[in-house]
Amino acid sequence: MFNNNENLSKNTNNPVPKRIASRQLPGVYIILCITNNKRYYGESTNVLARLSQHKSKLRRNIHEISELQRDWNLYGEEFFTFSPLFISRDCDKAKREALELEYIARHFDLCYNKLFKSSRKNENN
Repeated sequence: MFNNNENLSKNTNNPVPKRIASRQLPGVYIILCITNNKRYYGESTNVLARLSQHKSKLRRNIHEISELQRDWNLYGEEFFTFSPLFISRDCDKAKREALELEYIARHFDLCYNKLFKSSRKNENN
């Protein structure tokens, strides 16, 4: 479900290949436990960096989402996937939050997410 990023380098003088240039793009992502089909949706100004932060916290056993951490500890890293769902240079905060909420609402019974705004730790969620 990646957004087509072919136009990223067409009209720019960016010498960095598309696959690398897209690494710092904003968007929406999923962390999926393939054992129980539970998922965590998030949005960020830099999706791949944010996914790396989640993975690092889970590996160090300090993730703020206790249920996600519990399943990580129970099933192991090999049973989790970390994937961008939508990335785009033009994806502003409002659009990212709307997409994130749409995914959460669609799969609420399978989500680690809580819909309460106060449960978000910071802007990088």
